Parts: sequence; C-alpha cells; structure tokens
Amino acid sequence: SLLQSGFFDSGPAWTLCPVLNPDGLANKTRENAAGIDLNREYRNPTEGEVIAHLNFLEKRGEFDLTICLHEDWESTGFYLYELTHKKRIPLGSEIIQAVSQTDPIESSELIDGFVAENGIITPKENLEERELWPEALTLISSHTEHSCTLESPSSATLATRIRMLTTACKVACRITCDESL
Repeated sequence: SLLQSGFFDSGPAWTLCPVLNPDGLANKTRENAAGIDLNREYRNPTEGEVIAHLNFLEKRGEFDLTICLHEDWESTGFYLYELTHKKRIPLGSEIIQAVSQTDPIESSELIDGFVAENGIITPKENLEERELWPEALTLISSHTEHSCTLESPSSATLATRIRMLTTACKVACRITCDESL
C-alpha cells in the first residue's frame, strides 16, 4: 500500500482521513450504525461522523487535490468521479490509462445514474441543485479545485482493489505535483 511503501514520507504536505465510516467498514455496508449513508448527507449533516469531518476540513483550509477512495459493489471494473474547476487539468484519462494496464475499467455508460465515458464520470449538471450531497461536492465547493473519487469494484480481490487505487493515487499525485511546479 502507499503508506507501507513510504509514498507519503516526502514531497508535498499530506492530510489523510482514513475510515470516515468505521461502523460501515466493520459491517461491510455504506451506512453507519444508524443506517445513514454518510456519503449522501454532507449538505445538511445530522450524523456525528460527517459533522466531525466537516469541522476538521474547516480547520485545514484548502487542498491542491482531494482523493476519496471508495468501492462499488455494483461495478465490475475501476472508475472515477472527477470534479474540477476549469483552470485545472483533468486527471481522469491518465488515471484510467494507467489502471487499465493491469485491471479492468468499468464499461457501463451509466454509473449510479451518471453518464460515464471510459470509466470517467464528470457531472455536467448544476451541482447546487443536487439533493444528495456527497463528500466530493463539499470538497470541490469549498476545499479544493480538484477532487477525484476513485472506485474499485467490491467483487475484485483485496490485492486487486489495492493495486487499482494505489496506481490511481500515484498518477493523480504525480500530475498534480508536476502541475504546481
């Protein structure tokens, strides 16, 4: 994994928020112990986990890039959800290219109700009109100019999911660091 390999030991400043939903992780579900999907309630939070995360983010300020690591129980391949402000270079194509060297990319043209192209979702609608508000929308609206949510398929082996997410993170960080030079 990235942590074990020393990836975070040098270079830019890193902020890691591991396991934002510990109950969901323990129970192998996306909901917390109260049955709430935490990644849909960032606009009007009621759950302590989300409130604590938002308070943490307010103290941290802005990030050059945010990466959220997820898995999708419905997909059969890797995909990503990318939000970026116009002046930032999209990362999706290079991430997909790198991951596709060893692992399958989700081929569906519709993922979670969003149009996807070659495993990349880049929503075109007015984000403010969204009823359900995931972490990524909070990040792009007030904490970063570039947010990628990386999704590996739950059906893949743990080693495969780690490889997919590690490859994607390395590419995203390399491009972002090169862009800032």
